[in-house]
Amino acid sequence: MNDLAGTKILIAEDDEGILSLLRTCFESQGAEVFTEEYGRDMVARVDEIQPDIILLDVVMPFVDGFNRSRQSARWWQPDSHYHAHR
Repeated sequence: MNDLAGTKILIAEDDEGILSLLRTCFESQGAEVFTEEYGRDMVARVDEIQPDIILLDVVMPFVDGFNRSRQSARWWQPDSHYHAHR
């Protein structure tokens, strides 16, 4: 079953194990997965890829997901969802 076929997902995650797990799960459902290890280039990557879904790690060494997401007003749409887990 390819429930996510044609869906572009951009993941910013500094933990390689979590990143690998997320990539495997989403790709097995047909998604095209792009990654950003520390989120430094997220704004440029969003403009380049135009993902359907963005997953941001809230706590990363150089920048956190909340601050990075605020750098681009284009990300904040009425249908955006925020989920934070520690």
